[in-house]
Amino acid sequence: MKFILEDQMDGVEEFQGERILFADDDRLCREAIKILLSEKGLAVDTVESGEEAVTRYLQSEEEEYTAIFLDVHMMELDGYHAAHQIRQSGRRDSREVGIYAVSADLMPRRMEQVRRAGMNGYIMKPINYRELFQVIHQEINK
Repeated sequence: MKFILEDQMDGVEEFQGERILFADDDRLCREAIKILLSEKGLAVDTVESGEEAVTRYLQSEEEEYTAIFLDVHMMELDGYHAAHQIRQSGRRDSREVGIYAVSADLMPRRMEQVRRAGMNGYIMKPINYRELFQVIHQEINK
């Protein structure tokens, strides 16, 4: 039986333990991300809210995270506001860490919100893992 995402995983270079933070209120999405990215050599921290993402980032060592991915539709503190809080935290790495919106509805009008929040870009749902890996590689190599 062919793994459903095999075509998105083939040819992707292995990572070397780089750490990413992924925030999404959907448990299944978090579990899938953790499994698939870990299989490629990434260290993956997952949280279920924007508040947890900000807290986890602030409790981490500087430059611990290569990239942060935030679902923009989380309850209480959405990805836009979480990204803004991270950018405004005053930490030395807060301006350099790659922060990306994750959503199924990033229409052109939403792109302005992504920019205003200080995000580097976006990943569309359903997630294309080849694109996600490319974004992570870009962050590693910048």
